[in-house]
Amino acid sequence: MPHSKTLQQALIDQPILFVYLCTARGSDINIWKKAIATQQIPGLHFFVEEPIMKELFELFSLKGYPSYLFIDRQGTYQEGAITY
Repeated sequence: MPHSKTLQQALIDQPILFVYLCTARGSDINIWKKAIATQQIPGLHFFVEEPIMKELFELFSLKGYPSYLFIDRQGTYQEGAITY
């Protein structure tokens, strides 16, 4: 996540919104809240239940954590636009 903050700062003038999803698989909601507060990473942060995260992984063909994806302004998923 700290690298994400650096990337956001480098792209500050771009119309990009960073959205972060966390699940109970490797964390819990209290640890998650503390990490967001401590690291002060801007963007939208959501704690997602595991069944929903599983559906997202299947929908976007994600392989593991962390995973990155890009959705353009029209709402179209741009597969392969972002790599680790």
